[in-house]
Amino acid sequence: MKFTKTQRGWAMYDWANSVYSLVISTVLFPLYYEAVTKNETNEVLFLGRYWENTVVYSYVIAASYLTISILSPYLAAMADRTGRRKVFMRTFMIIGALSTSCMGLFTAANPWLGLCLAFFASVGFTGSIVFYNSFLPVIAPPEMQDRLSAR
Repeated sequence: MKFTKTQRGWAMYDWANSVYSLVISTVLFPLYYEAVTKNETNEVLFLGRYWENTVVYSYVIAASYLTISILSPYLAAMADRTGRRKVFMRTFMIIGALSTSCMGLFTAANPWLGLCLAFFASVGFTGSIVFYNSFLPVIAPPEMQDRLSAR
């Protein structure tokens, strides 16, 4: 079965964004963040309060998922109503890519920067996936969707 250019592009986006979920969010950034914020007490100042460095990172990632879970139904409805799925997907992808690109710029003096970048990288990645998933029924008939999404 031959796939169209659009279908191949859809599959490549899936392949390419796997780097974030497999490498950045699960291995590299958590280790880098912990190494940069390591001190005698392993605490960082964030939002006017001292937190254990790894705990606040977990809270920030949880907050990013909560943000997307609240926003995605509204954003998806807007994208469906206006026919601008690609614009929404691209916007979230750019937010995620730029935030991820800057994640290595924070230091022990500004852990809030690393936490904010991690938040926006996660929101960008997860938000783009919401719109990416909405394209499958548009680009492939039901009998072809399993084969395409398994690529």
